[in-house]
Amino acid sequence: MRTLTSGSFEDLFYLIGSAVGHKQEDLFHDIEVALRRHKPDFLALMQNPAKNDAHRSQVKKSVEEGLQLPGEARRRRLPAQFVEEALLLSNLVKLNEFSAVELLLQGEEHQPRYPGLSRGLVAVLLYHEERKCLVYCLRSLIQAREGASWTLGLSDEMNQLILRFTDDLLEAGLTEKVLSLLSSIQVETELSALEKGRGVGGLKHRQQLTSLITEQRLALADCLFCWTCQNSLPKADVFAILQYLKGLTSDEVLVEDGSVNPVYLSLLMAILFSLNAEPLSELDVDNSEEFYDSLPMFYDDKWIGDFHEQLLGNGSFLCKEMGAVVTLAWSLVVNIAGRRLNMTTVVDELQEDDEQLFDQAIAGDALRFLRHSIVMSPAFCEEEYYVRRIHGLITGIIVNMPQRVKKLRNENDEVTRIVALHLQQGAEPPDGLRHDFEDLIRLIGEIYMNDGLKLQLEVEYWGPSEPSLSHSRGMSTSVMYHQQTSQRQISLYKFVRLAGDLLPSSLFTPYLDMLIGLSNSPVAAHHCYNMLKANSASLGAGTASSNVSWDHFFLSMKQYFLSMRQDAASTDGAPVYSLVPGVIASEELDGLLSVLRLLHQIVKQDQSARVALYESQYWLPVPTLVQLVGCPVPLQLKANLLLCLAAFALTPDIATNLWHMMESQQFLQTVPPQQGQQQTGIKIELEEIESRAEEYPETRGFLSFLDSLTNSSIPPTLGAGYRVPGFDPYLAFLRDSIFLKFDTRAYHDAEEKWLVCASVLELLHKLLVHYKPEPSHFTEMLVDIQGIGVTQLGRPPGHTIMVHLLNESPFLGKILSVVDAGAQYVVEPVKMTHNGQNAFERSVLLALRMINVMLTKQHAFMEQLRVHNSSVLATPIEQLLLAINPRTGRPDHFVNIGWLVCDHGMSADLCLTAVKILCLVCQSAAIQKDLVRMWTSSDEASSAILHGFVTRLENSDPEQVTPPIKDSQDDSCDISVSQISSAIRLYIVQLMQISLNHHAPNVAHFLLGFDLTSPLSQTSLQDAGIRGSPRTCLHALLDVLSEHVTVQRLACVSVAHKPCLAELCYSLIYSLCSNADTSQPIVRYLRTSHDFFHRHLENLPFPMLQSNDMEGEHIELDAHLLCSVTQQAWLLKSVALELRLTAMNRQHSHTQRLVNLLLSEETVSLVSDSEEHFGLDVALQSGARMTGQGQNRLLRLLSIIDLRQEYPPEFQLQFFDPSVIENVVASLESSSTTSGENGLCDIRSLNRVLMDELNSAQGISVAQRSRILEEIHTVLLVALKRNHILQAINAKRQLLNGWRQVIEVLMTACPVDLLDGDVRRSFILEVIQELLLKISTDGSSPQLAVPLHGVLMTLMAQLKESLQVSTIPVGTLHSILRGLIEQLMRSSSGQQQRVRSHVYSALLYYLQTTSSGKDSPNQTDFVFGMGGGVHGHDALESGNLAVLSHYGESVMEVICRDACDGSDVIRMLAFAVLDCITSFDWQYKWLNYLVAKGYLRHCINSLVNEDAALQAMLAPNPEPLKPLYIYESKMAFLARLAQFCAGAQALLHSGVFAHLSECGFLDMRPESGNFAGGLTSLVSESLCDEGYSGMFHDSFTPAIMERYRQLLFPALRLLQTVLNSLGKQHHDASLQALGFMSSHSEVVFGIFKERSRALSLAGLDEVSLVTGLVCRACVGLGDWSAGTVLGSSSASTAELHGILTRIQRLMLSLLPHYCLPDSWDKLMKSIIASEVHADTDSSVTIISPDSVAEAGMPLLQQISLNIITYCRHVMTGGDYSHRSRLVNILLEPTLTEQTQTSGFERMAAVSRPPAMGVLIHFLDGCCEGYLSAYDAHQRFRRKLLNMVELSGDELREYAEWLTTSEKMTAHQREELAGHRLKSLVEMKQQEMGSFFYIVETALYVLWCHLEFFLVHCLPKPDDQLGLDVASRTMRRLQNTDWMTGQRAQHATTSRFTEGVSRADLDQLKGEATLFFTDAFLKKLLDVERTRERKGFVDALTRRIKRLLKLQN
Repeated sequence: MRTLTSGSFEDLFYLIGSAVGHKQEDLFHDIEVALRRHKPDFLALMQNPAKNDAHRSQVKKSVEEGLQLPGEARRRRLPAQFVEEALLLSNLVKLNEFSAVELLLQGEEHQPRYPGLSRGLVAVLLYHEERKCLVYCLRSLIQAREGASWTLGLSDEMNQLILRFTDDLLEAGLTEKVLSLLSSIQVETELSALEKGRGVGGLKHRQQLTSLITEQRLALADCLFCWTCQNSLPKADVFAILQYLKGLTSDEVLVEDGSVNPVYLSLLMAILFSLNAEPLSELDVDNSEEFYDSLPMFYDDKWIGDFHEQLLGNGSFLCKEMGAVVTLAWSLVVNIAGRRLNMTTVVDELQEDDEQLFDQAIAGDALRFLRHSIVMSPAFCEEEYYVRRIHGLITGIIVNMPQRVKKLRNENDEVTRIVALHLQQGAEPPDGLRHDFEDLIRLIGEIYMNDGLKLQLEVEYWGPSEPSLSHSRGMSTSVMYHQQTSQRQISLYKFVRLAGDLLPSSLFTPYLDMLIGLSNSPVAAHHCYNMLKANSASLGAGTASSNVSWDHFFLSMKQYFLSMRQDAASTDGAPVYSLVPGVIASEELDGLLSVLRLLHQIVKQDQSARVALYESQYWLPVPTLVQLVGCPVPLQLKANLLLCLAAFALTPDIATNLWHMMESQQFLQTVPPQQGQQQTGIKIELEEIESRAEEYPETRGFLSFLDSLTNSSIPPTLGAGYRVPGFDPYLAFLRDSIFLKFDTRAYHDAEEKWLVCASVLELLHKLLVHYKPEPSHFTEMLVDIQGIGVTQLGRPPGHTIMVHLLNESPFLGKILSVVDAGAQYVVEPVKMTHNGQNAFERSVLLALRMINVMLTKQHAFMEQLRVHNSSVLATPIEQLLLAINPRTGRPDHFVNIGWLVCDHGMSADLCLTAVKILCLVCQSAAIQKDLVRMWTSSDEASSAILHGFVTRLENSDPEQVTPPIKDSQDDSCDISVSQISSAIRLYIVQLMQISLNHHAPNVAHFLLGFDLTSPLSQTSLQDAGIRGSPRTCLHALLDVLSEHVTVQRLACVSVAHKPCLAELCYSLIYSLCSNADTSQPIVRYLRTSHDFFHRHLENLPFPMLQSNDMEGEHIELDAHLLCSVTQQAWLLKSVALELRLTAMNRQHSHTQRLVNLLLSEETVSLVSDSEEHFGLDVALQSGARMTGQGQNRLLRLLSIIDLRQEYPPEFQLQFFDPSVIENVVASLESSSTTSGENGLCDIRSLNRVLMDELNSAQGISVAQRSRILEEIHTVLLVALKRNHILQAINAKRQLLNGWRQVIEVLMTACPVDLLDGDVRRSFILEVIQELLLKISTDGSSPQLAVPLHGVLMTLMAQLKESLQVSTIPVGTLHSILRGLIEQLMRSSSGQQQRVRSHVYSALLYYLQTTSSGKDSPNQTDFVFGMGGGVHGHDALESGNLAVLSHYGESVMEVICRDACDGSDVIRMLAFAVLDCITSFDWQYKWLNYLVAKGYLRHCINSLVNEDAALQAMLAPNPEPLKPLYIYESKMAFLARLAQFCAGAQALLHSGVFAHLSECGFLDMRPESGNFAGGLTSLVSESLCDEGYSGMFHDSFTPAIMERYRQLLFPALRLLQTVLNSLGKQHHDASLQALGFMSSHSEVVFGIFKERSRALSLAGLDEVSLVTGLVCRACVGLGDWSAGTVLGSSSASTAELHGILTRIQRLMLSLLPHYCLPDSWDKLMKSIIASEVHADTDSSVTIISPDSVAEAGMPLLQQISLNIITYCRHVMTGGDYSHRSRLVNILLEPTLTEQTQTSGFERMAAVSRPPAMGVLIHFLDGCCEGYLSAYDAHQRFRRKLLNMVELSGDELREYAEWLTTSEKMTAHQREELAGHRLKSLVEMKQQEMGSFFYIVETALYVLWCHLEFFLVHCLPKPDDQLGLDVASRTMRRLQNTDWMTGQRAQHATTSRFTEGVSRADLDQLKGEATLFFTDAFLKKLLDVERTRERKGFVDALTRRIKRLLKLQN
């Protein structure tokens, strides 16, 4: 080898495996480059780079000078110890010094993978591992050659590449190199050399080295074997192999057990394949030229002669027997060549020698060597072509050399006569007698006895079977090949028949043994049955039957039975079980045993033969066998009798009868013997005969018999009539007599101990598996038995087993002791025989499986115990496993289970079951800490267990799916080692996934390498080897996912060949990233050490590659594709988490990389070949191959998901009821409520239920049973298909959810600066359009459409936030609208409610996005009179209306109907959509439709209909608040309609005022007492306010007052909007509004009176709305004080007059409270105090006083504005234009505040109006406020225009108003500061407008009053003042004539005139001069100068000045 970098040849081997084994044709270029690069390594096969003195010197100097290593820029200085080890390693393996340094560095790097080994020892392992990989690569290339034996189906160019490459190697002397290496590489030699340099470690290291060297040798030999199988080797190479074999001694060839060494067996098979002439014998002579011309043996004239000379000359074989085998094969070649080829001189000469060669081979014991050393070798049965070649050799001899075979038979007959003669004469037979024919037929039987590969080659010995028989028995393709009758088949069948004719006694047993081997398949067994049947005289075969016939067999057994019975009867008083000597001779016993073995084989293999024999009334085999069991026969014979009965019991009907036969014959004595009788039965024979003999064949036979019987149901009446019915006696025998004592008995053969243990555990395990706890098992059922009395009925055996295993019983202790023995074997292996090893492993496996089954069933069992109050004590088995181990004295049972996970060299089933147990145990949170504590209590155990898990995860076998229909607990389930390894990996990941759900520390944290001694979040995860970090499961999982994933390649190998494992790994990574404890360390490690998210995201979408495991099974391939879909789903979810975390932590570089990768546009092929073929019903779109051109990664992912899904098929059954099957399937479905996935049917449980039903049925014929089995198979396939469809839906849903999460995080969490406006908008629009196209596909599954509709809603919301409509084409937006409308109309209102709600939400966001935001053209702002201008949204809104109009009334009908009778959420959204549509419906089409179809009236009428539900919302604990939210949405829609004049009129005509007046919920205002009590009440009320403080309340359900205001506020706003839209001229609306206030007068007046409630923001809003409604209602009433209200009748006028006067008094009472600057300050301080105090509770978030002030100031302004406006209206009578009309005087003629001190004056003050001085102070305060707001407005405006000049502190200050997060970028902070400044500018602008309006209105009211008092008022005489005052104070409150005033022409009758004296007027004049100073008037003018509209204030100030001047 030129280089020895660890992993170089391993990578090459993996590449060859992918290209050749998995047929990845796209790797052709890679494999070509790799072979060209490594060709020198193959040419110099396993030759190390030579040692070099110069290199050695440089390495020595590297301690000081350093050494330049490959791949490193700088020279590295090596430690002295490292240099010493490198040089030692170079000497040990004879390797170049530089290569030794590299190898040692690799050993240091890989040291964490080999805990406990030094780097030097690891380097030795890596050295031999690389050598092994190189040879494996060579073997794989040779196996890939096209040839005679097999083909891999590779492409032509790949085949040509491999052929050229391997031919070059062969020409370069490959064979000689391989043979030379086999000679030089010997295990003992290599280990001895390494030991001299301390290169061998402990026992495990030695075993690893031995295994690696052995595998190298075997792979080298396999290279030559594979070549000869496919192609012929050159003559010189064949001769070289032959000479090599000649030089091997018997000690070298044979191993300890006498079998051939696998290496030399492979070379021997290579020679035998080179001498294979069998195909030539089957060809026609005319067509054989082309065939043999291709073989050197035939087209080379000298080949045969030269080989003959090489074989017989040039020395003989040192191993004579091996030479005899080669000679035997050569004799066959010579025979065939002589008969089939044109005779040449050489062949002609040799043809005469074929018989001599054959005789020479026979004499050399070739047949015996084949039988004992080759066929019995474990390697022989594992290699198909070994079996086929020996099969061809033996059948070739029989067919082509019949005379020689006949000669062998004759010689054997002669030997038999000689032996018989000598025995007759009493002499010993002579030595050296040969039994070659016996060896031949025994060899034939043993070749086919162990058909583990299911080749069924023995069928070739029989005649062709009937077609129906062939199909019914499932003949393979290889068997069907032999269906045509051929001369070869006839010859073989003739041999079988003739060999049994005139059969001497010496050949009877060998012949039967041959038949046993030839009956090892259903078809062959049926043929053998027919042959034995045909030989029987009873069926017309002749006058006498053959010795080999059923007649002879069963007649002999009957005779033996009769003889035994007579002998037993003659021995008076002798026990039944005693053996009478001489009854059965040794030869007879052997014959009987052979007969029983043959019977067992045929009955077991062929069901029809089994039934026919059982039903035969002539032979009666079953009764005969049962009777013989009760006779005193030898143990071996009785064991075989029981085995035959076990075979018969495989048929349920027969088994039922056998149960009762066994019970009646008392095989096991279940009835106590009567007095004087001796105990009998198998229990006595076990204890007194078998135990004494130390052999237990009868016990094992009985266990096998019970095992077969229990395959069918146990008869419930078993033993009825003379004992308690049931299985209890048998179970007690199995448990107490066999299992509990199995390890205390003596055994002649040590392996039998574990055979007994395995057999009994097999039976107990099956009883436990089939048990299902039922309620009847837990109640006492009594039965009256004759002779016994009333006793309790027995329970099922599984129940009894569970009771014992759920207690600290000896039974559980023995189970755990077996497990402990298995763990001890792992720690300290003990040498065992092959059979003993298998039995031991089987015992440990079954013990583990029983624990596993208990864990699955114990919860249901213990639940039944609790339900029935059972007295049975039971403890969960996971707690029992915490008990003390008697052997060690420590609680280490879980440690033992952990040891069994390690790589122990035993069956992988052990590891699989151990991991299953851990998965079940770890579902309990309580066991996690104990389990971790036990595993970490010992450093040795902790390291070994962790390494065991890692090793299992790192298993490189390709993933294979376990057959889903078969039961995993059934031995018949043929599961390969690769499938078990795959399952182990999956269960380990599931174990960690389960454990992660529990608190730390848990098993997952231990396996993943977290520090368990400190908080998990502080763990610093490192790569293996860094800071002593061990290699953990986390490293193994990441290696699985990152294997061969590079930036350049899209293929993800783990995804392709380990799909299920990759899926679980991605899921585990997501769980770790989302777990609060593990998220920080795991994400940091993945990001920094592996760049995990970016590297894997580059490969999305994953290409689905096709593997060789997927070719035959369509379902399996689909499962691989579904796994790939789910993998991408988990990866996307993890990426979403990573995006979120990096964005929150301001790691912009990481976030930017991921965002760029997600949004990068590429042109890639989206569909692979396998996707094209299988994507129709799984995961991808059907049709032609798609290419994503210019699509980003997220859109490509979306495009490959097909929303269409086929529905599960229905059951079409004949025997079963389909409805019953449907119910059974439904009961076996397991659904995940947390994930919402569809439930999958448990196929294994369904199979078990159906098979139990079939087995319990009575009277079913064989034909019916076969058809029922076919129907069961059909049911299972349909259920499997359903599962597959549901899995497809679940997989797609997960992928869609992952895709949705990435989209949502990308839009909501990522910093804005990563996606600028244009990119963001274009991306959103592109995704929205793709989504609309995707979900509009016909046949889309609703379950799959839900996530996409959710994403659509989210994107529309983001579009609303980030959209600049002017930058987007109108057509694009309108196409989105059309798509949304079509989706809305496509989804029916009765179904798909979630989809429909998402569509409504998206449509709502769209309408809000594209709406202009302006008010209706008819709407006039009462305060400012501001009108909206035409802007860029008009064209868009017109287009929206056109799109909506295109769909006509259909879309109107859908939305309106949903608003009226849809679900709760749909109604709310429908009202919101109607709200948006009517906002720009300037044609009033929607309004007219609502009115014409009655929908509007229905909505208004529903207010009364829903009154009771809304009243229920004010209960202390209301029901769900859906009616409240629907009400709010409805009122918002009605308020939108009210903004239009036409809409307001429609609402008025529909009676909205009247219906609201009838609503009782508006009168349910909470009592004031509930909120009285000072500051506490203020706190409570502030917490009730949803609009202001409710967001800080910790309860989801608002307080009662808050809920009430949610009902009141919308009604008040609606009424105000109607009044605004109709204007002051619509007196009817004002009258109805007044009627509303009259109906709810207590509420309205209560709001006026309870001023304390205004000390909260919600209270201020309430006062604002009420005062606004009063103000607008009174505007439309005209001068109601004149007594002409609305022209109504006198009665109604009087009633309304009283209400209006009361309202007026209350409104005027608010003037000093809300219209004084001091009052504002006091109110704001109180509100701030209450809000902030309420917010200091620990359960809410603290808010600032400034925010409360900003929210409260506009409300105070609005209240003041409403009061001032009301005063202006009442004062002017609603007419502002004519000065000639009189006004109503509202204010006292004084400019100072009243300071009454006397009680009489205070009483008078209650009825006195406010003073004019209130307005003076109010004007002064408003001017100050206006100017302050103006200055602030200018300041904020300048800052907004010059953002770049703001300091960082200022930006931070403004940004903190909108967010409390400190993790913001500078761009984000600047953007938030800009939003804050913009809002401040708008707020100050609005504040200025409010102040200015108040100044204008208040100045006008003040001027009117001043003019009246100074110009028009006539004072009262002084002598009448006191009386007037007294009379005025005594009037009723209803009499308010003093307040109404009179017109100017009636001033003398005015009550004010009566109460105003000259002194008051003089005082007013003086005060006017003092208050209306030039400074005050200038301040007013300064305010107006800042406004665009000027003149009004200036005119009023001039008039005031004129009045003052006139008076002065």
